[in-house]
Amino acid sequence: MCIRDRACATIAGVGINEANVSSVSIYPNPTNGEFYISSIANAVSVTVYSVDGKVIINNLKVINSNQLINLGNVENGVYFVEVSNETSKETIRLIVK
Repeated sequence: MCIRDRACATIAGVGINEANVSSVSIYPNPTNGEFYISSIANAVSVTVYSVDGKVIINNLKVINSNQLINLGNVENGVYFVEVSNETSKETIRLIVK
């Protein structure tokens, strides 16, 4: 950032790291409403949103490496699975058929 003839400063490292929650994977995708979440991290929190922003599952604590998650009777469509830990967050698109 520069202001006229004054010294310039570079600003970096602002915000949340959204690129690394220790290799998260969701399978199967597409799914029938049940899916597994796999993460190298010891514990993560999972929130599932519908495409219109409605919270389907809120802050589910996942401790096991391959934990089954059941969305219940949700309609077919696109959902967003947000996986986070203390330092990072990742959002994965999930298709329910």
